[in-house]
Amino acid sequence: MSVSRVVGLIVVSAWLATACSGSKRIDVGGTCILNSDCNQGLVCTWGKCHAACHTSADCPAGESCITSSDQSMVCQLPGETYCIYNHDCPAALICGVDQKCRKQCQIDVDCPYGQLCTSAQTCVKPNQMDANTVPDGGVSTTGSSPGAGGTGGSPDAFPYLPADVPASAGGAGAVDGGGGAGGANQCDDAGVCTLCSPVRILSLGRPYGAISGSTDNSDAFQAFMNSNTKGTATMQMLPTFTHITGLALSNYDVIILQALEDNENVPPWVYGTDDAAALQDWVTNKGGAIIAMSGYGSNLSEVQPVNTLLTPFGITYDADSTYTSNDCPSTSTWGPLCYCAQGSIAFDNWNSLVPDITRHLGKVGVSMGRSITCPGSDCQVVGTNSVDTAAQSNIAGVAKVVGKGRVFAWGDEWVTHTSQWGLTPDPQYDDAVKYAQCVGYTPMTSYTVPQFWYNVFRWVAQTTCLTIVVPPSAGPVPQIVFD
Repeated sequence: MSVSRVVGLIVVSAWLATACSGSKRIDVGGTCILNSDCNQGLVCTWGKCHAACHTSADCPAGESCITSSDQSMVCQLPGETYCIYNHDCPAALICGVDQKCRKQCQIDVDCPYGQLCTSAQTCVKPNQMDANTVPDGGVSTTGSSPGAGGTGGSPDAFPYLPADVPASAGGAGAVDGGGGAGGANQCDDAGVCTLCSPVRILSLGRPYGAISGSTDNSDAFQAFMNSNTKGTATMQMLPTFTHITGLALSNYDVIILQALEDNENVPPWVYGTDDAAALQDWVTNKGGAIIAMSGYGSNLSEVQPVNTLLTPFGITYDADSTYTSNDCPSTSTWGPLCYCAQGSIAFDNWNSLVPDITRHLGKVGVSMGRSITCPGSDCQVVGTNSVDTAAQSNIAGVAKVVGKGRVFAWGDEWVTHTSQWGLTPDPQYDDAVKYAQCVGYTPMTSYTVPQFWYNVFRWVAQTTCLTIVVPPSAGPVPQIVFD
């Protein structure tokens, strides 16, 4: 090798060593490839720099020590906790019922030091383990009438409520059908509950925005029932098809029927008579509750699976489309004003004869929903469609007491949209100077969606315990009136 080449290699090597040693290291949360990319003492996992830990006590307040996909013990970053589905979580973690990404486990030794394995096979801190459930899949003995505690279910049933989320007093039912909705304690006049049995909610089907990729979604609906209910409710999402059984239902107090389909471009799910019979028995004899919605897409076949499940209760959705763009409120100066509410139409034609559900309700948003047929005298019509004459019926919502349980059907799904809750000002249409015509037409200035859900959940779950906290920053209109 020539002297010149040797000298050249020495120069290049020296330059690379200088560049590497002088490069700036990355702090916690920054993007990385190797551990050496991060500041000293940090670990590169899931493509980001993390603080190393042995227990959660080693982590900043609010963070948990978890085992990553490469078996490193790291402090979970805030952006790695929230989830709706398993695929929302980093590798090796699963989405718990509290919508937090957690390590999966079989027994306590699978968890980081100081954490416990719940009956739902997720690792939690001891202070997150509810006293009314038993870790490691044990048998609950805390169930109360009408359902005694029972054993865990089969792996192909609905996901069970993990022990880190409080279980209702009804307990987990036995194989023969077991528990129903547990009785809840009374709350004070402000709706604050301290000794409550949380309402256990399962949302079955595709929520709005889960597949469409819309900038709008139903995050507010899901987050509020888990995070803004002061421990009085928990909501779990199940967006994939699963047959309905009495054993699976016994772990919940309320089942929400959303879009029972993988997406609106494929045939909807198909339920049979056994599914419908299990649901009917759970409501009628066990005191369970159903909330159903429709209008998730333009495909009218979406009503088929929900009608299969609701027909035993004498309730069906019509294959029509209510509240179209032709029904938008309009002024002679500005024309249609649906854009002020992100495309929804204000509904407020409530039936005051059903006060448990309609009290203190103002407007909620609707668009492209379905009318409802419920011919029985025991059908309590909550609201009627007084606008769209093309609808097959004028029923917008109906409530029905069925045996020990209750069923509520609403003809639209926009009440789940985050944009409709009015929690923050719309940067465009809530500007009263530039869009004066939208004052009184935006969700923040006219919609009462939190009140709607507060009323509905309290009625179907037969509880005075539930509370929903709306932040003061949302303004006066979306606030809930407790009574």
